Amino acid sequence: MALSVSWKVSAQAQSLHSPLDPMIPLGQPTLKTQSDWENGRAALQERFLQEIYGHLPQSPAVSGHLHSQGPLAKLPGFFQEHVIELNWQGKRLRRLHLLILRPQQSQPTALLFLNKCGNASLLKDPVLPRYLPLYPDLCPGEMSERGWQQDYWDVASALAAGLTLITLHETELAPDAPAAFAETVSAWPEILFRSGPRPGLIAIWAWGLQSVRSYLATLPEFQGSQIGLLGHSRRGKAALLATALDGRFAFVVAHQTGTLGAAPLRLHPAESLASITFFFPHWFTPSLAQKQVADLSVDQHQLLALVAPKPLLITEGARDFWASPDLSLAALNAALPVYQLYFPNLPSQLHSWQPGQELAALQRPVAHVLTGDGHTLNRGYWQAILAFLQGQGLLKKHFP
Repeated sequence: MALSVSWKVSAQAQSLHSPLDPMIPLGQPTLKTQSDWENGRAALQERFLQEIYGHLPQSPAVSGHLHSQGPLAKLPGFFQEHVIELNWQGKRLRRLHLLILRPQQSQPTALLFLNKCGNASLLKDPVLPRYLPLYPDLCPGEMSERGWQQDYWDVASALAAGLTLITLHETELAPDAPAAFAETVSAWPEILFRSGPRPGLIAIWAWGLQSVRSYLATLPEFQGSQIGLLGHSRRGKAALLATALDGRFAFVVAHQTGTLGAAPLRLHPAESLASITFFFPHWFTPSLAQKQVADLSVDQHQLLALVAPKPLLITEGARDFWASPDLSLAALNAALPVYQLYFPNLPSQLHSWQPGQELAALQRPVAHVLTGDGHTLNRGYWQAILAFLQGQGLLKKHFP
């Protein structure tokens, strides 16, 4: 049975198109063709970096090696752990442990994501490498216990569908704490940073995801693979930014990303600009904390449009009020004119797909999922994600 949702999208959200003219690239009076949009893409990307996220560092030298591999003990499939180094002019910036989980019959589609609590948290399997990560106090769970987030990640469903999972612990890129983050990036060579606004944590994580993508491109088993991103909450903000900037990512699943993710600031999300920059000043370029919404020339529906024409799935929970789930749907509809340039048969307005409904809505290249959940990730969301990927032709195998 479909979920019944009591709230409705506000009138302001419904009229998002007209007051913001969201899909007109900077300085461009009309938007009629794909070329119109592509000609304004770089300028729009630059505005987001200048005003909100900061410039990503220059691309590092990426190297790595296979550290361990073998069959999984608890599920049909295999694991690999790669150790990757990001270097700049001979100086090591970061050392990463990349976990790859492959089904027995994998397909050329993989999902890359940051995890909050260590690679071993994904699965209760004794063969998975386990180590004490940096800053263990940043994870609320028991990081020494394998698989304590197994229900959250639902590796079993992903592998059963033929999807390869690739993950790394977010702290290995940069810790999510103001002082520790500042200490980390201050140790990097100054020449690494481009001129202009300094990057916050979200930009550094996006930069790290791009670097991992560069490493995967060197592995023969990923030649020709469709590698997309998944991110939950703040990690979803990074996944959206990375996909909006880097055309190598094949798709993105933005899960409950909230303010400065998929929820436009001009629609007054539950978490205001003042609130998010007060409690999380290290997430964004420092100057953002001194700005008002009216000072910004861009908003998040334009970030969603920058993902086009790559498949984009936004997933929300009706009880996750802080993430403003209604506003992400409004933003997606505001981005729809750009997607329609590439996919003319898209409807004039999208509606949320809810559990129990027909899967036709998830066969479109842009979709919005709404469940009755709070701020979490679970098997229900994974089933929707897998159905969406199947609808895009990225997964061929049927799943329960």
